[in-house]
Amino acid sequence: MPTATPTQHLSWLRSPEILLGAVAPFAAYQVATHFGASELAALAWGALFPLAGIAFGLARRHRLDVISAISLASIVVGLGGAFLLHSAQFLLVKDSLVSATIGLAFLGSLLAARPLIFVIARAQSPEHAVVFDARWAVPAFRRVLREMTVVWGVVLLAE
Repeated sequence: MPTATPTQHLSWLRSPEILLGAVAPFAAYQVATHFGASELAALAWGALFPLAGIAFGLARRHRLDVISAISLASIVVGLGGAFLLHSAQFLLVKDSLVSATIGLAFLGSLLAARPLIFVIARAQSPEHAVVFDARWAVPAFRRVLREMTVVWGVVLLAE
């Protein structure tokens, strides 16, 4: 059995979904605040990348990029809360509220046919979708994915 190189293990970091949905918004926020932009302005600039990720996913794969959608939802909650509550302090608690909401989504997905971990993993590797679907028939695979979903849900909720 061939072993994967360290570069192959980290190849998922170069995916457009990860770059546009997670890395770029964080980097944009850090750069913008470093150069003096307000937290609200930095969040708004960061929202452009998940929007691009969603457009890219819809145009290229004809489906929603889950990571970009979660990232965009987080940014929108932060911006909306700060504007509605007229408080930049909301930005301090926003991350915890978003983490808790995502945690609840993970736990709630246990009631669905397939948990969120499966959906995200399958979406990140569309060329292996058939393999994911075939493995779903194996009870041990389903159990492990459900356990992973519980762990992620509880950790995100506790954060």
